[in-house]
Amino acid sequence: MKEKIEERIKKAEEELKKARKELKKYKESEYPVVEFSNYDWYVIDEDNDTTTLFMKDKMSVDEINDFFDSEYLDGDKDVIFSLHDNKWRDSIIRAVLNTEFLSEFDRNKLRPMTTNLNGIETVDYVRLITKEEVEKLPEEIRKCSGDYGYWTMSPYSDSSNGVFAVHSSGYVGNPSAYNTYRGVRPVIRVLKSAIESV
Repeated sequence: MKEKIEERIKKAEEELKKARKELKKYKESEYPVVEFSNYDWYVIDEDNDTTTLFMKDKMSVDEINDFFDSEYLDGDKDVIFSLHDNKWRDSIIRAVLNTEFLSEFDRNKLRPMTTNLNGIETVDYVRLITKEEVEKLPEEIRKCSGDYGYWTMSPYSDSSNGVFAVHSSGYVGNPSAYNTYRGVRPVIRVLKSAIESV
């Protein structure tokens, strides 16, 4: 009797493991991975002509070192959002993404993105994901490597220094823009004709 119960438990565990794999595969197929300009990206939105891409993981330590001055980094090579407030318009990350990082791409294949955050409109070729966008994504895609996660571009409205960030587990919180360091996970909008599937 005990052996039959153990056999049924083992079979049920195998079926559960298989179902979890299938669910993960299904969720990832909703957000396919594509390659663009030597980076892997999730497709998070599309229209007739363009595709919005979200970097598959946060930028690596080497990439952070290549693009950001050391004065804006902590010992783990995570980046401070700003030196004085929580506005994307004035952030260090925005300045670097739309200059040094943008130089990695053929600008003719990109389309600018307009964002309005708390009444402040910005137009960027490269930006961070918004809190609203990231909350729509499955946890598997929100997750990232490392311990401290990555910034969104969305300010916390009840504070002049809070900015929403995503922990490596996928949880969304709101650390201080100028006392905290997080990773960088860019968003770009690309012409569909420029994308190659991985």
